[in-house]
Amino acid sequence: MRTDLHRSVVEPAVSSPDALLNRIAWRILPFLFICYVLCNIDRSNVAIAHLEFSAEIGLSAAQYGLGASLFFIGYILFEVPSNMMLERFGARFTLTRIMVLWGLVTAGFMLVQSVGGFYLARILLGIAEAGFLPGMILYLSYWFPASRRGRITSWFTLGIPVAGVIGSPLSSFLMVYFDGWHALSGWKWMFIMEGGITVLLGVLAWVVLDDKPSTSKHLSNEEKQTLIDAIEREQTGPRETGVNHRLLTTLRSPVTLALGFVYFAIVMSMVVLNYWAPSFIKEAVGGTTSTIAMLSAGLYAVGALGMIVMGWLSDRYMQRRRFVAAALVAGALAYSVIASQWVSGFSSYSVLMLAAFFTYGAMPVFWSIPASVMSKQQAAIGIAAISALANVAGMIGPAIIGWSKSATGFYAAGIYLIAVTLLLGAVVVMLRYSNAKL
Repeated sequence: MRTDLHRSVVEPAVSSPDALLNRIAWRILPFLFICYVLCNIDRSNVAIAHLEFSAEIGLSAAQYGLGASLFFIGYILFEVPSNMMLERFGARFTLTRIMVLWGLVTAGFMLVQSVGGFYLARILLGIAEAGFLPGMILYLSYWFPASRRGRITSWFTLGIPVAGVIGSPLSSFLMVYFDGWHALSGWKWMFIMEGGITVLLGVLAWVVLDDKPSTSKHLSNEEKQTLIDAIEREQTGPRETGVNHRLLTTLRSPVTLALGFVYFAIVMSMVVLNYWAPSFIKEAVGGTTSTIAMLSAGLYAVGALGMIVMGWLSDRYMQRRRFVAAALVAGALAYSVIASQWVSGFSSYSVLMLAAFFTYGAMPVFWSIPASVMSKQQAAIGIAAISALANVAGMIGPAIIGWSKSATGFYAAGIYLIAVTLLLGAVVVMLRYSNAKL
């Protein structure tokens, strides 16, 4: 009896799988969420900063637009290599490298003194940040079984709408409050401070995170095995064959290309909302700049709600593809109504809210699919390739809307094209990728 009592004190009972997963979620998700918020702020803070620095360095509107797009060149090219490094060197090293580098590049924007320097800084920022999102999606698949990934991914990707709500006010505050301090412009201090915070969090990632459950210092051996067993039981993708998959084989895989197109449709809709929603609102509702900014923030809030609701529902019913397809169809219908001009005023804004709800809501559910239809070996390359292919939309989506406005005087042609892309994405996501029941 004493032996049993001693064992119960020295070796506490292993947590149930649910309790263990909840504990892991509370340990890593808040940190990853904050990192992703900063990722989106550092990527887009140039939208506020250029209002001041464009005059200082002689940057035209066209040159600013080109520089904003140049970010995606390095980002797309280095997505796959970065994820391959995560698989080889571990998540702690990879996340620390990415965040420290992109934080330093962000802070380095204060040195920009010419148009060419601005172009170079945007390309370097894309290279530095490449691999963060696909890396974190892959990382979460190490720690959570398929039945949890919808909710887990939705809480992580909430960083996008949250950054949309707080990013511009934060950047504006820093630019105004620190303008002239130590004889530096406010926009320079904004880059220095936001980049510096990212560097500090990157260093902290080395301390906070574990690479995988099997190497965790925060879990007992029994807990490690419980977690590994829970994940492997729900692994529905192809099993490893022991033969290394070649890079080109994974990149050319129909699964990679199909999912890349589906995420392309989602990203195209999201970037159009990010860059053009204020213009849509201005034409539909009107009002002051402050009013338009508040209404734009409302779209991000609705998008965040869509992420939470659809992530939870997809976990409950384990119907990932059907939920993504339904969201894309609903988003396409909402865009079609906007393009047709059947509604106006706040009715038009309400329809735009529906587009935001379903577009953002589709994202976390989508990211529950790749790790379930790919082997662990394929996922490192495949997830990064999907992200890289889809981010081409970041380069062409806003341009399509701008072309439509310039050529026809309204956004209809471009918006209809977005709607068609979403419908095609809904068709493609319903294709059977493997024997996985999704």
